[in-house]
Amino acid sequence: MLIVCPNTAKYVWQKEIKKWLGKEAFVVGDKPWNRFTSWKKAIMEGVKPTAYFIIHYEGLRKADTQEILNLMDFDLVCFDEAHKLRNANTQQFKGAETLEVKQGKVFISGSPVVNSPLDVYALLALSEPGVWTRNSFLAMYTFGSQGQWGYKVHGVRNQASLRKEVHERSIRRTKSEVLSQLPPKVMQEVPLELSEAQRKVYERMEKDFFALLEDGTPLHSPNMMSQLMRLRQITTDPTILGVSSPSVKTDAVMGYMEETDKVVVFSIFKTFINVLAKEMEKAHISYVRLTGDESPQERAAAVDAFQTDPKIKACIGTMQVMGESITLTAASAVILVDRWWSPAVNDQAVDRLHRPGQHNSVQVISLVAQDTIDQYVEEVLSTKRGFASELDVAREAIMRRREALKEKK
Repeated sequence: MLIVCPNTAKYVWQKEIKKWLGKEAFVVGDKPWNRFTSWKKAIMEGVKPTAYFIIHYEGLRKADTQEILNLMDFDLVCFDEAHKLRNANTQQFKGAETLEVKQGKVFISGSPVVNSPLDVYALLALSEPGVWTRNSFLAMYTFGSQGQWGYKVHGVRNQASLRKEVHERSIRRTKSEVLSQLPPKVMQEVPLELSEAQRKVYERMEKDFFALLEDGTPLHSPNMMSQLMRLRQITTDPTILGVSSPSVKTDAVMGYMEETDKVVVFSIFKTFINVLAKEMEKAHISYVRLTGDESPQERAAAVDAFQTDPKIKACIGTMQVMGESITLTAASAVILVDRWWSPAVNDQAVDRLHRPGQHNSVQVISLVAQDTIDQYVEEVLSTKRGFASELDVAREAIMRRREALKEKK
């Protein structure tokens, strides 16, 4: 089976397959499945290390990856967040189209129609190749005009027939139908792999940190705690420290913006919130920001705007400022880019959404950079309750990270 999903969901799928099926799933691009020649040789020799492979959508654009995938003889392909294939003119759609599958394809999406009926055409064309051509679909279900950039859809025709086409091939579950089955909070830890550039920055800083620790510098010294915070900043976004490098967490947050109506984003770093604000402006996403630089009146106005204005998609801020004394129930999704040392402080931040006035189950997304101190802080926090000591959490996370590094040697 092949799972095609957003980059941010690769390791979530890997973790869930292990949890529910007890099977290992391989992420395409990770070692040893990151070199075209060795991978192709293994497949040609009949080596298949697992029944489950995971690839992100961008991988479908690569000709060599497509060649290998078509040697795999998959029974089933599952497309998670399938609306990412809605444009039939893209390379990733064409890559999905070339996949050879024995039994069929499954498409999962919370928003199959984003812009026009053409979004539906893309999924229908992939699920049943040859049933519709683009022109026959346009003629049957849309009216529009030819413009400078091609055919522009102005509206839908034969809606009842189109609805029947979709319903015959889909199972739809609305949030209201499943709400009674969901817990009040749905906790989701999202493991992320640092890019090569971000990893190099992180490992250089981590080496210096452990060298100081081995020399006998106490952890509670200001120098050591500031070094530890720098490590965490690098896993969040290296540009916080003035280092030019992509950030897997920033990319993940921006990816979630495409998939949710309203979202609250917490970070413990004010500098990151300012970086994120610039990214949102580039993407033309309306947001409000709370970092402590606002007057009480500005803070109240920002919260009110987020709660009442459907055009404002995000409320972003620091956990220290935005994590108490306000209500943010207009959103039912919250992203913890990084977490505070105390479980109680993190819980209090989440409860800005999970409080009276909230009519939906709250999705809590915690972004965790794998094979970094971030991962071990998350592990320690999962075992603590209440106001655990900041130093105790830091000490235990460092101890676990040190042991993991020793095992690697």
